[in-house]
Amino acid sequence: MRGLRAAGYASLRELADADRAEVSRLHGVGPKALRIIEEALKEHGLALR
Repeated sequence: MRGLRAAGYASLRELADADRAEVSRLHGVGPKALRIIEEALKEHGLALR
C-alpha cells in the first residue's frame, strides 16, 4: 500500500488513532483495503478514529 507509506504510515501503530475518513481518501485505500486495515488494527487492540 504505497498510499499509506507516502502519507507517512509505515506501521500499524502509526495508523492507530488516524482519522478513518483521511485514511480512506489515500491512494489505493478503497473499502476492501480499509476493512483489512481495520481488522489488522483490531487484532492488536488498535483502531482508527
